[in-house]
Amino acid sequence: MFESIHILSNACYNLLEKCVNGITANKEVCEGYVYNSIGIVTYLNPFIGHHNGDIVGKICAETGKSVREVVLGARPVNGSRAGRYFLRTELDAPGL
Repeated sequence: MFESIHILSNACYNLLEKCVNGITANKEVCEGYVYNSIGIVTYLNPFIGHHNGDIVGKICAETGKSVREVVLGARPVNGSRAGRYFLRTELDAPGL
């Protein structure tokens, strides 16, 4: 058992040193992944309703547009607040 723990700790150390240290995130690419994912429509369900969320998701799948483009273009939510839903501070705020 101690040998297994030793092997595992060495593997974790090597992973950290050779793979993890020095990694930085590309902010623009990460934001693109978020905003171009149809899955983000589930975040909007409390604001636009499940039915409208289904419609937005279907439009995105059919047209290739992002959820943001569809929501801001179709305005199934209050237009003055719609843009705010896609701010990074709103997306990662707990307890919406």
